[in-house]
Amino acid sequence: MRQRTTVLGRPATTTGLWEGWRALGLTDLPLHHPTFRSPATFGVAEGSALTPATRFRLDHGAPLAAYLAVRRLGFEVRPVLPGPLAFLRSTGGRSAGGPGFDPLSLLEAFLEPYAELLERLATAGAQEVQLDEPAPADPAGLRRLARVYRRLGELSNRPRLMVCLCSGEAGPALAVLGGSRVESIALDFVTAPGALDALTRMGGLPRTTVVAAVVDGRSPHTGPVESAAATCATISGLADRLVVAASCSPRQPAPLETAATVVRVGLGHA
Repeated sequence: MRQRTTVLGRPATTTGLWEGWRALGLTDLPLHHPTFRSPATFGVAEGSALTPATRFRLDHGAPLAAYLAVRRLGFEVRPVLPGPLAFLRSTGGRSAGGPGFDPLSLLEAFLEPYAELLERLATAGAQEVQLDEPAPADPAGLRRLARVYRRLGELSNRPRLMVCLCSGEAGPALAVLGGSRVESIALDFVTAPGALDALTRMGGLPRTTVVAAVVDGRSPHTGPVESAAATCATISGLADRLVVAASCSPRQPAPLETAATVVRVGLGHA
């Protein structure tokens, strides 16, 4: 089955992008990149401003239907969802909870629909799900991150979890996620090169796959291959497995070719 990912609630990656990767011999690499700098927005339905009394339930029809529809086309799909923290943060401007109300105070209740969705996707055959999250640095944010991925990681029936740290310095969040049951962590080494120092200082992630964005997906001037290859060589010694990616979905062939060169020349394998 061909590998492809789709972002539930947003247009799926085109087949042409998959064909571009295949032509470069990169069939073992992810074909839709972590959404570090993609123009993603997480919609909140009209009339759904949050209050302390808000209760959540899973409307599973749309995400499951999208997953099954793409899979019927013959693609192995990795659904991409906003993480629970990212989604609640995106509703801040729509809150009707009054002065001082923080939508993140609803996190515990909000986790249950996420847990149910992951279980339903696993039952439907999904092998991996990507959750896009900010990288908190404050103590309260780190405690929330730990709670989220402790709860989701402990599910007995779930896909593999890949958490994409989309914004902020990854250092403090890395330690939290590294101690969870998350199987993969996606990091942007293009816009946040300090992530490599953070990864090194913590002694690496020996039980975790690192999806490393080392190529700028938006620029035809992707920078020296040697530098990206050296970064990948360092990361490969700090992670259980390394996957090379771009910092956002490529808009032209150059980043794809550069990624191929990084893998083949710098690491000697795909």
